[in-house]
Amino acid sequence: MNKILALSLLLLFSCVNDKAVRLPGSYTGESISLGAFNQNLGHHTPLPSIKLQDGWLGADAVYSLPLKDGRTVWSFGDSFVHNIATVTTRRGSAIVNNSLGIQNFGESQIKYFWRRDKQGKAQSFFISKQKDTWYWPVDSFEHDEKIYTVLKKVKKIKKVERGNEVMSFKVTGMDIAVTTPTGDNPLKWAIHYAPMSVNQKLIQGASIYKDDRYAYFFTLENNDLYTETQKIYLTRSKLGQLKNINKNTKYMDQEILTKSKDKPWAELTKSFKLSKAKVLIKEGFFEGSFRYHSGLKKWIAISSDYNNGTINLHFSTTKEGPWSKRFVIYNIPDRDKKNSVFYAAKEHIQFSKKGKKILISYMDNAKDFWGVVDAVDMYYPRFIEVDVNSLDMNEIRFTVKEIVQ
Repeated sequence: MNKILALSLLLLFSCVNDKAVRLPGSYTGESISLGAFNQNLGHHTPLPSIKLQDGWLGADAVYSLPLKDGRTVWSFGDSFVHNIATVTTRRGSAIVNNSLGIQNFGESQIKYFWRRDKQGKAQSFFISKQKDTWYWPVDSFEHDEKIYTVLKKVKKIKKVERGNEVMSFKVTGMDIAVTTPTGDNPLKWAIHYAPMSVNQKLIQGASIYKDDRYAYFFTLENNDLYTETQKIYLTRSKLGQLKNINKNTKYMDQEILTKSKDKPWAELTKSFKLSKAKVLIKEGFFEGSFRYHSGLKKWIAISSDYNNGTINLHFSTTKEGPWSKRFVIYNIPDRDKKNSVFYAAKEHIQFSKKGKKILISYMDNAKDFWGVVDAVDMYYPRFIEVDVNSLDMNEIRFTVKEIVQ
């Protein structure tokens, strides 16, 4: 990867006359190398260098899941791949709609996986059986030695204008892949696909949290506005009923919540009306993360603004809220480049340090296809480290450093 701009940003948000005011930033030119970041990480699994190797040539929208056995599973969206492992250019490569990466305990390298058909043609790791439909993986969780990966079902359509973009796809629903991660080769893992929900109005699993009884799915409306801000809702399923998850999902109901804070959950049915659901965050996002930080005693939501090239933060003392307003914590340095877009910011909590340092990835992409084909220094995750000093509704203090790979 070409060395990206070394930049450290000190931001301070304060409250003056009951209005949030952003004070001028201080740019010191600091950065942190990947090696230094890992040296200070304090455990045996380092943040890997995600790079072009073994025929894997970059991919979109990364999520990561730490497993109990020490491995980390990395899932990607649209991926450039080649059947010749030594190739490092995207021209002549294939595009699959998702790929998988495995990082073994204590190792810094990722091994990448995608499938091939009998003729050797590249295929996605997660494959939809429906015509002209593919999967984009979102968040995952582990339960009873199985991996549950939520998948967006995406269908190819004629180009239409949506918001500020022209799109040729539509999210038609959600499935879930249940994987048994036995052995070192994910291509041999048993995978079972099941419908995620009986209601297609919602995109569940943009971020997932699991406790001892439930899997909680941070959820948004399926309204096709993929580059705009989205309201965030909350649904959940009992861990003992995951086999029929589409029939055993409840949502947080605003009316019930007003009457009973202890039991605010209602059945998610086909006739469900979105207006009844409790809104967690009004100025939400299409893709991001929600994670709890015991060192801060706060839930932190990380997101990005596709249109403005910023990385944003919300926080709350409980996952149910109330959530803070949105704070801009990072202005992506290249956001003013004419042909570039930045999005898909999310946290990878297993690489956070001392409960207060947050590891965030985000994607850089080109607005035209050949721009990303020829620019091999983009289209895989960039990382920043956010050192959170304090969080409350009136003031947040933190520093941001880019991680140079």
